[in-house]
Amino acid sequence: MHDEAFEVLPAALDRVGFYGGILLGHSDGASIAAIYAGAHSDDRLRGLVLIAPHFFIEPAGLAAIERARVAFVNGDLRPRLEKHHKEGIDCAFWGWCNAWLDPNFERWDIRKHLSDIAQPVLAIQGVNDEYGSLEQLDELETYCRASVTRFIIANCGHAPHRENPAATLSAIHTLINRLP
Repeated sequence: MHDEAFEVLPAALDRVGFYGGILLGHSDGASIAAIYAGAHSDDRLRGLVLIAPHFFIEPAGLAAIERARVAFVNGDLRPRLEKHHKEGIDCAFWGWCNAWLDPNFERWDIRKHLSDIAQPVLAIQGVNDEYGSLEQLDELETYCRASVTRFIIANCGHAPHRENPAATLSAIHTLINRLP
């Protein structure tokens, strides 16, 4: 995620001619956006939308990833994910799963980057997210010097944008309307 935030994302923003706006990321993408915003003084960046972000490791999240690994190998997770990832399913799944379940990854923690985020942050979290708890947002509010708005969605898991798109879009729309 650090490589993505320090190398890939800046190059992508320059390549597309990004001149101002928000970064929106889901899950690991939210973590990448937070690292980028905390590590770069980018005047083009007006705000962040972090959907189901991770800033540190939670044992319950690792247990959920282990359950996903079992469901991918022995259950119906592979065909369900193939609808979204097509031919790259093995690379996408095993890249994610193996990174998070690597014993060295248990020390992963990006909270230090949060204190340097200068833009307003909208943090969207499903109450029933199996990969991360509301404690992730508690830590964001503790460390982040910028304003943080929480948007918690009841009866929602790890993908608020899919599970409750209307509420998710409404919250994003509200943030955008508040930005200069």
